[in-house]
Amino acid sequence: MSRVLVLAAILMGAPGGAGNSSGGSPRLVLGGEGPASRDGVYFHVEISAASAPDLSSAKWEALDGYAQDIGLAFQIQDDILDVEGNIEDLGKAIGADAARDKPTYPSVLGLEAAKTRARDLQHRACERLAPFGARAAILTWLASFVVARRA
Repeated sequence: MSRVLVLAAILMGAPGGAGNSSGGSPRLVLGGEGPASRDGVYFHVEISAASAPDLSSAKWEALDGYAQDIGLAFQIQDDILDVEGNIEDLGKAIGADAARDKPTYPSVLGLEAAKTRARDLQHRACERLAPFGARAAILTWLASFVVARRA
């Protein structure tokens, strides 16, 4: 079963943002099957030209890099939880990757190095949001959530 998390990001005064009622906001989408999906989970930034007409190519690149960073951080955290999570929080068996002899970040890098890599990706993702200032606060929160989650 795929998980879907959609968050509105108020960037560049996009339509639908605070004080603006003319359409959909940019969205960051987590879930489902798609390109670069691993075990049914992937990230992508879904922002149409209509919702962010003044977004420069540099800002598009920043958002794309952000999505790639938190997507990988999410996967690493998923791998970590398969090692040290619990069935009550996750709702699934723990250790499935190891039982299938599946290469994961903890099995390749080691558990502590995998945790460090996830945190580094979180920090880099947040640094990429600097051009958006406070308008990207929810995306900063999301990057923290991705690495801190226990389920």
